[in-house]
Amino acid sequence: MSRGGRDIFRSIHKLRTMPRSPLWPAQTRQHQQSLSTAAVLEDTLDWYAQDRDGNVWYFGEATKEFKDGTADTAGSFESGVNGALPGIIMPGHPQVGDQYRQEYAKGVAEDTGEVLDLTGSETTPLTGAVTNLLVTRDSDLLDPTAPGENKYFARGIGLILTVQTTGPPERDQATVVEKF
Repeated sequence: MSRGGRDIFRSIHKLRTMPRSPLWPAQTRQHQQSLSTAAVLEDTLDWYAQDRDGNVWYFGEATKEFKDGTADTAGSFESGVNGALPGIIMPGHPQVGDQYRQEYAKGVAEDTGEVLDLTGSETTPLTGAVTNLLVTRDSDLLDPTAPGENKYFARGIGLILTVQTTGPPERDQATVVEKF
């Protein structure tokens, strides 16, 4: 649905600490929904854990992208299953230029990240105008032609904004963060 010629999107993030994997017993589960005013576009469960050095590890995702009445689960993986390995989603002490593997499930999920900026600024419905944002660039090694994404992270909140940097302009903004 559109309003004034623009689609209205909303992203909801719900966080919960729970056991998940024998590889790492205490993980945080994030439930993220991307919605338009008309329907759920994507529904994803992600699993994270933080080590004592501050690195946040990514252990997998169960994702469903809804299109034309069907659910596509491409990209879903779980560390420890079929050779999949966890990756770092956020370095504990990021520096501009840091590069890291975010996920690795051969032929399924092979994303990488790079730290672009430690002092980014943006405005979102969740935060208003904010500065000192960590900005990363995500790349999909399985699809080098896929649109690039920059992600903006706010201290104490996490991911607040994803901006598509190639192709049609898109902004996926967190509007609600709930702990459940």
